[in-house]
Amino acid sequence: MRLCLLAIVCACGATPREIDRAVVRRAPVVDRHAQLWAQARAAWDRREEEAGLREAIARWRDVVELRDDDHEAYAMLARAYFFLGDGFLVFDETRKDELTDAFEQGVVYADRGLRALVPAYEKRRRAGQNADEAIAGPGLGLGRDAVPLLYWYAQDLLRWAHARGRFTLMNTYKSAHRVMSVVERLDPDYFYGGPDRYFGAFLAGAPGIAGGDMGDARARFDASLRRAPAFFETRILLAELLAVKTHDKALYVSSLRYVLDTPVDVLPEIVPEQAKAKKKAEGLLKRTEERF
Repeated sequence: MRLCLLAIVCACGATPREIDRAVVRRAPVVDRHAQLWAQARAAWDRREEEAGLREAIARWRDVVELRDDDHEAYAMLARAYFFLGDGFLVFDETRKDELTDAFEQGVVYADRGLRALVPAYEKRRRAGQNADEAIAGPGLGLGRDAVPLLYWYAQDLLRWAHARGRFTLMNTYKSAHRVMSVVERLDPDYFYGGPDRYFGAFLAGAPGIAGGDMGDARARFDASLRRAPAFFETRILLAELLAVKTHDKALYVSSLRYVLDTPVDVLPEIVPEQAKAKKKAEGLLKRTEERF
């Protein structure tokens, strides 16, 4: 970029001092983008508190306002809004509207990130295709760099639908499934065995008429645990959804006890997420007798 600018200015007969001023005038935009990313990362490191998480969200929103082609910032927004809902708002029944809105925002930002990353996807969306149709259709050429956006799109969409109620969920889950199936094809290990955990949770939680199946659900959960045995949320979902439905009290208790007895820093890069899972496990374990 500097060489191109120098060539243009020199061709106009500018002096060295004028050239330096021209380069300096260009620098603040680049520096501001890096500065905002650094601020967002620093706040993200404090996401164990809602204030830190919300600050990270604000800074990444500043990033995409400055650079609307930054697909990595959009992916982090989609993930951050999911954590806001699943790690904070879900614990307070009086904040259900905020919960629904958080997951909706995650869907919106994931979609915008895919538009920024994949021109063919943007073209299909402008032509009127739904997101899942555009993603699952042939010839899009998605690579692994799209996986974070796809994963958090599906996660946020399903949680948004669940928060809205059964009718919305029944009309939405197939769209989320189509997107997560693409994630599974591109990177089945993503986010600690995320695709298997996602499908396991759905199969365990859904009624039979919607495709729920306890045997398939257990196979999915087991596959996710083989990929990432120390990721707590998989065991939370296994207990809360599958163990309760199959009346397996021993599985319920052992899954939750694993979460509570394992050090929170077993996966040091996601300590805040693991800490929230421990909070869920503690609450679920206290309710063992009423569940069985």
